[in-house]
Amino acid sequence: MNNYYLNGKNVNDYGIIPGQESNSNLALSGPWDMPSRIGKIYQEWPDENGLEPYLRADELFYGGRDLSFTYFLQGDSREEAMVKSYQLYDDINSFNGLIPFSSDLYGIYQVYVSGEISVEYLADGWCKGVIPMREPVVNLLGDLPTPDNGSPGIDNMSFESLGFKLITMKSQSDRPGIKAVERTAYGYEAAKIGKATFREFDLTLAIIKPSYTQFKSAIQGLMHLLSRPGARTLDYNNIKREFFAKDGFKVTKMQKQGEKYVAVLEIKLSEIRVLETWNVFTDISGLLLTDKNGRTLTEILKMN
Repeated sequence: MNNYYLNGKNVNDYGIIPGQESNSNLALSGPWDMPSRIGKIYQEWPDENGLEPYLRADELFYGGRDLSFTYFLQGDSREEAMVKSYQLYDDINSFNGLIPFSSDLYGIYQVYVSGEISVEYLADGWCKGVIPMREPVVNLLGDLPTPDNGSPGIDNMSFESLGFKLITMKSQSDRPGIKAVERTAYGYEAAKIGKATFREFDLTLAIIKPSYTQFKSAIQGLMHLLSRPGARTLDYNNIKREFFAKDGFKVTKMQKQGEKYVAVLEIKLSEIRVLETWNVFTDISGLLLTDKNGRTLTEILKMN
């Protein structure tokens, strides 16, 4: 049995039984999401197409992520269920900082209760609730496989070697919209002709692992890869694109099937440019050559 603990106290002591999140058979959601970047992320110049991303190590900052815990609470009557709920609220009200929310299976997370606990009374002393939490500091470190030059993949690591299967990629063929342009005219409509903004497209990945340890390892590896300094390179259908993942990713449809774990990852990628074969410098293993700040040698040569 998987027990959950709020600040070291087993939630069963409140009469709580773990429930199921939407589209999942787990009571917990959120601790496998990669957070979004914060601070200044990129610059869009009005007289140029695309964007200038900020990808040096000293420019990369990440926010926290939302967790939620869905539960059922049982009392002998509606009144007893209310009393047990208030005991939970009193304990939460006594917290003065981050507290550990932990699970026998899924580890420890330093969180605070971030909003209203919504409770729905069902019947016969049963009610259902959701505890929203925020983890402000997230571990983005992980291990990566040896590059296998496989495609489709990222930075010469196939999705298969990273532990995932590519389901879909959408909007990569779209032309992005135009940047905001201010034009004034008297007596007729002004033509608002501007430079193109940057393209964003969506990756959907599936992950199926025989154990939680392997599931967690693959998730952490992908977080580590996407949070490293410099641009990432996506290879798909023999087209290479430089991108960064400013919005992190979301893990959805999480299912525990015996010892096996199954989930879907949704990732929005921001494209920097499409690479042609003539403007890509790589080493003998096929890895892009960059300086210590993650700039490709192609870009450095353009500046000189």
